Amino acid sequence: MVARFQLFQLPPSNQKNMTPPKGKSRLKKSGRGKAGRRDRSDRHATPSPPRSKRYLRHLPLLFLGVLFYSLTGFILGNVQPAAIRDFLVPTAYLPLLGVVFLGAFFSAAFALLHTRRGLLVALGVTTLLFLKLQAVVLTAEVFAVIAIVLAVVEITAVILCKLRSR
Repeated sequence: MVARFQLFQLPPSNQKNMTPPKGKSRLKKSGRGKAGRRDRSDRHATPSPPRSKRYLRHLPLLFLGVLFYSLTGFILGNVQPAAIRDFLVPTAYLPLLGVVFLGAFFSAAFALLHTRRGLLVALGVTTLLFLKLQAVVLTAEVFAVIAIVLAVVEITAVILCKLRSR
């Protein structure tokens, strides 16, 4: 006699009903003949793909972020600050700020899987770098003001998106 052992054996009461539950129909059943309309409660019923597949789909963003951060390293290591300091705007270091912004945007968009939030992170990072290059003392109040402004922009964008989807 050989005893078989299953690691994940369900209790006997749950073994008879092993059929998966049926999901809601995506089409609204109405008597008025409006086939094809979605039910409001079922608006977000389609499951999103697993996070790992979403990261794989957004992998080009990571490659672009690494590319722009490599370009940032090249600028910091090989370009004289006087050469880029007064490009278009006096003492703004615009080429450096632009490359840092793009690197932060693509990296944050990949990490958060959301381009709007990636844009806000990139704006925050670039604003802090700009203030540091302008010799502004970065205190807790400066960080708080930047964080509050970006949070208000994000909350406003979320509210507007929800209102637009109704």
